[in-house]
Amino acid sequence: MKIKKVISSFLFVALISTPLWADEISTSECMKFASGTWTNNEYRNQNQWGKIIQHENGRRDDYFEATDTQTAVGGGGDIIINEAWTDEDGSICFKSSFYSGGYVEDMSPAYLILNKISESGNLWEFVFSFYWEPTEINPDDFNYRIYYRQESLNKESVETSDFDKKILFIGESSTYFNDGLDTHIEELAASGKPRLDIEADRIAVSYVVSDLMWKNDKIHELIDSGDYDAFVFQLNISWAKKDTLYMNKTGTDNHYQPWVTQAVYVQKFVDKIEKTGAEVVLWTIWETPDRRMWDWITIDENKQAHQEIASELDVKVAPTGLALQRVKEERPNLKLILDDKVHPSLHGTYLYVCVIYATIFDRSPIGISYTPEDFSSEVTEDEATFLQRIAWETVQEYQ
Repeated sequence: MKIKKVISSFLFVALISTPLWADEISTSECMKFASGTWTNNEYRNQNQWGKIIQHENGRRDDYFEATDTQTAVGGGGDIIINEAWTDEDGSICFKSSFYSGGYVEDMSPAYLILNKISESGNLWEFVFSFYWEPTEINPDDFNYRIYYRQESLNKESVETSDFDKKILFIGESSTYFNDGLDTHIEELAASGKPRLDIEADRIAVSYVVSDLMWKNDKIHELIDSGDYDAFVFQLNISWAKKDTLYMNKTGTDNHYQPWVTQAVYVQKFVDKIEKTGAEVVLWTIWETPDRRMWDWITIDENKQAHQEIASELDVKVAPTGLALQRVKEERPNLKLILDDKVHPSLHGTYLYVCVIYATIFDRSPIGISYTPEDFSSEVTEDEATFLQRIAWETVQEYQ
């Protein structure tokens, strides 16, 4: 896999009014391009925020520090893009107004802004004014600001054409429900900026990590092939403490597996997969509405169990259950689990995929345009933005 470092520091002084040769773009396309998480704790001029999250619907959330998860008091507002175009370098330039609160139609803009986002999509520079419309991006201007897209900050970023990653999902019904996590993560990655063209497959089994999975010849065959860069295993820690038995149905027989034994087989798979150079990611639904499964374990104990195994085995854990819990707290009417109290709704699958995407690639899903739908339901743009934010904030907090 070829990688290319993002050039994340350059200064320029250029007069920017809409030149005759510029290619105009729609304001909605521009907003989609600008949406995402942007940070810069090093360049703190005046009252510059350490992090901003720009939503595709125009809403902007401000944070004092790049690591903060709670918005700053008095921060945030709505951006209206008045004009947008691409310059001769392929960068996107746009003029915008910022409204700091209330109903936009009832307010005057807090300030007028001239923006430029580099062609790679990872560098955002702007100059604002309370009284006049800026005509140039000048780093020496008192009101100059510069931000870097969160997922590209202080790290290597891949170019779409050179990116090559293959993922195998292995798990029970929550892995293959709603056309499968593999299908949705391909669509999600392809809709990001920059686009990631990945290939994902799945093996659907009737059990989680156990001796039965270890005896599955097909799984060993795919691991030994060396074709995959990541293996994503579904666990059911929610249904068992380390010292407790859990029931897992396989056909007509009931298969009982102590969690401590389940952990043994996770270790076996990790040892085998590491030899191929691939990584292991673990995930679980963590909680279901069926309280019987929770008679012996709390969400804090569950979180601790995941952190322990992630530390012991040096693997990534996607905190899908914590994200699910946060959605229940913020939007209790958004249905993530079906009436059978086990399987995810389409919204639940989308949340799981956003969390797993953020965990594997260490990239924010915020601003990704992909919104799935099936014959009976769909994830709206507003719901997608909300679930993307929950997924990213949960992964950041968990790590």
